[in-house]
Amino acid sequence: MHCYDAAAQYYQVPAIILKAIHRVEGGKRGDRIADANGTFDHGFMQINTCWKPLLHQEGWTMRFITQNDCANIFAAAWILRQHWNQTHNLWLSVADYHSENAAYGYPYAQKVYQQALSIAQKKVGPAQFSGHKEILPTVPLKKNVLAPQNVRFFP
Repeated sequence: MHCYDAAAQYYQVPAIILKAIHRVEGGKRGDRIADANGTFDHGFMQINTCWKPLLHQEGWTMRFITQNDCANIFAAAWILRQHWNQTHNLWLSVADYHSENAAYGYPYAQKVYQQALSIAQKKVGPAQFSGHKEILPTVPLKKNVLAPQNVRFFP
């Protein structure tokens, strides 16, 4: 889907991470899934209603991002960028995309990391992947350990 690349470029976040987040979230158009805390996750990237006021300020309605996959991906990229601006660390930002509570966010970031590795491996093929692991940080996020900030991508 070209929306990943467009959103990634616009918000200066890695497209591979957006794709990996979707794999972990598993959302689809029209989804409105209740969370245990009384909020709801919407659409393709499972955008939580806690973002509703800020998304509205940006001109997005929950209904629109729930029904439009590309808008949902752009909203997810915007959210990831908001976290990245605060943390200055990609993997902390991914963790916070899910939850600012480390007990939930860190395992989530690990799942996203594993999905991103899987995507990267498929992109270059298993035989070539061992020489191209630099596509992602070599150390995934762990409790009390900051992950590397440098993420390189294939041209």
